[in-house]
Amino acid sequence: IMADDNKCLGEGSRRALAAVIDTFFASITGDEADAILENPHGGSRETSREEQAKFLATTGSSAGMVPRVEEAIATVLTLQERTEVVLLLGALNTRLGSSAVLCCLPTRPAFADLSAAEREAALLFLSTSPLGVHRKAFNGLKRLIMGLAMSFVDDDGKNPFWRHIGYSTPTSPKPWKEHDLKSHLLTIDKDTELEVDAVIVGSGAGGGVTAAVLAAQGYSVLVLEKGQLVAPEEVDSLEQPAFTNMYEKSALLTNTTGDLSILAGATFGGGTTINWACCIPTPEHVRKEWADTQGVHRLPVFSTSGEGATESTDFDRSQAAVMARIGASEEGVVHNAANQALLDGCEKLGYHAKTTAQNLRDTSAKSAGWTCFGDKAGNKQGTMVTFLTDAARTGNASFVHNCAVKRVTYRAADAEGAPTSAKRRATGIEAEVDGFALRIKAKRCVVVSCGSLQTPCILQRSGFTNAHIGRHLALHPVTGIVAKFNGKRVHAYEGAPMTTVSNEVEPGPKNDGYGCKLEVPSTHPGLISSSIPWHGGAAVKAHLLDTADAAAMIVLQRDHGTGVVTNDAWNPMGMKVDYAVTDDDKESMIDGMDKCIRILAAAGADEIMTTHSAAHVHRTSDAAALDAYVEKVRMSGIKTNSVGVFSAHQMGSCRMGYSPNTSVVDEDGEMWECDNLYLADASTLPTASAANPMVTTLSISHMIATKLAQRLKQEDVEAGKPAGKPTTSGGDLSTYGNALAVPAQYVYEHDSVAAVANATKRSERRQAMASQQPPGPWLPRYLVAAAVMTAIGAAFMARR
Repeated sequence: IMADDNKCLGEGSRRALAAVIDTFFASITGDEADAILENPHGGSRETSREEQAKFLATTGSSAGMVPRVEEAIATVLTLQERTEVVLLLGALNTRLGSSAVLCCLPTRPAFADLSAAEREAALLFLSTSPLGVHRKAFNGLKRLIMGLAMSFVDDDGKNPFWRHIGYSTPTSPKPWKEHDLKSHLLTIDKDTELEVDAVIVGSGAGGGVTAAVLAAQGYSVLVLEKGQLVAPEEVDSLEQPAFTNMYEKSALLTNTTGDLSILAGATFGGGTTINWACCIPTPEHVRKEWADTQGVHRLPVFSTSGEGATESTDFDRSQAAVMARIGASEEGVVHNAANQALLDGCEKLGYHAKTTAQNLRDTSAKSAGWTCFGDKAGNKQGTMVTFLTDAARTGNASFVHNCAVKRVTYRAADAEGAPTSAKRRATGIEAEVDGFALRIKAKRCVVVSCGSLQTPCILQRSGFTNAHIGRHLALHPVTGIVAKFNGKRVHAYEGAPMTTVSNEVEPGPKNDGYGCKLEVPSTHPGLISSSIPWHGGAAVKAHLLDTADAAAMIVLQRDHGTGVVTNDAWNPMGMKVDYAVTDDDKESMIDGMDKCIRILAAAGADEIMTTHSAAHVHRTSDAAALDAYVEKVRMSGIKTNSVGVFSAHQMGSCRMGYSPNTSVVDEDGEMWECDNLYLADASTLPTASAANPMVTTLSISHMIATKLAQRLKQEDVEAGKPAGKPTTSGGDLSTYGNALAVPAQYVYEHDSVAAVANATKRSERRQAMASQQPPGPWLPRYLVAAAVMTAIGAAFMARR
């Protein structure tokens, strides 16, 4: 029974919701059911014919879906989204409202009073309607209802439909207990003020490595995390609870047009806790673009051999350090059936394909496929079991979870010396924990590492005005191809999820490095059910019964286009993502879909379909038919809310660069407009990384953190404080040694010469940019320009 605050619908709207649910997840009986039960394509069926018939006949409402969906509407959606859904359902409960929504005569009954066949036809009309608002409404409802139908669990942790598709959670492994991170959590049960050397906002790939670097050098560190620290022994490997507790907006976040689903971590360890363990170093062509002295970014630290780098750069050394610490390796990787299909298909076609490094200790473990819902065994070497544990073991780090950071605090910058680009100096953080105020004074520095969605929002709430804050957001838009290998029991959710990659179309249509990678995703029931196209109640249930044979490939696009992330006016602690896939990126993604279809066909797939709302299904091995199918997919293109598009990578919204006129932070990660305020996360990436960005994010953050530690140590030396080895309490700390040198053993030998040189470079860089003030927000600048033009026009007219 739901609490009243989990209800948001009146009886009429709830009646309409039940009708919508029972159309998406409909009762299939009679001839339609018999056709499915005959299993004409020889799929692997996991239960008896009688049990399959019961599954087909079951409606969503009879399985208890109505209160669960209403609870999600009430507690997960934003106020604006909730208002739109409530209005839509209210309309569908009336004859006049239904006629307006469905563009039909008001003589027809309300949607809730239509026959099952009529309701199905109505939803299919919305899915392919020429009106974008129709397609948006359909996809929003499908994503919510179908995803929840196949992922919700009862009090026993079971979903009534899983047994029909052969799905079950893995046998519970022994919990990882090498270190108790919860023992380092601070209890905030009253208004609290704290003082530390460094406060770090965020615990993911950026915040985790930064905490470890600074703590290992003896500085007191406090890490603030808005999500919850879910200890290994608390991980239950269940999809829907993990979405609720570990993902941004319970995995229901989208862009403003609703056509792109965004998966982002919102838990202790950030994205490294829930990602798919694929470790790809920053591609060479991306580094060349970032380092180009005549380009937009002009960051020589990213130079590669032959591009002005005579020896390893700081970035090289940091990348080697983090790859070693997370145990990323291509050696001994065991591929599950879906990844093996990519390798087999590419080999037959002569396409590029390779094994990707993994930060999994055991890629052969079936349970590795569930590490996107937390990792009970500590198999995946995310920041929780590496960098955050290292920080904790120094005795210098503490954590606060469930912490909502309001703003960065600051004062006017020091007036002594030559003017610089910074007019402010960071002093700490104001936050809230369970209704209690938390104020932290940072004696040495503030580091914001909340990722590309949250970092710009915190900076905007804090009053920073650089126009590039929140802009240049790259999302690596993704679309998928689903295939069935009849009778093969692929079970694509078992084992390491993403162990292969094809770079066959990486150069892109324009050969500019903005193409796509072809990879294999994680495919658990809720995610796959919300992603696959809905071509009617019978079609979707037939597909679900054959899920055991299904495998998928994705097209991961390095985006030319970028978006904007801002604070959500409807939700003060939320964000709004404005992003549209550009025509250039769509062209490249279609090329990738072409290759995926051919790879899966070559690997022996019996059925292939795209995620288009219009039915695009291929069921023959005939080469001519395959070419015709690919051409049909190409002609369909990628239209807003007409094909499934997703993102699991967010980058670049506070990018690094050589000038405040083009970027938010300098090459040390320090904000141009505020001294002692550093950003260390994926938001600093100058562009989309063209590869799964975890390694790039760890590497940039390690580079930023080690330069920061070097700076702080030199300040200590100049102040007469010792720069010796800090006391530790065990753990592998070799990664955090001599700043950038990464010695085999943990020994800190401060390099004053290098530190002084870096300090001089920092001072000169910020002084040189003193006259190039960060441009203010775009809208005020336009308003000022409009006011000036209006004044000039008025003066001209007065003279006449």
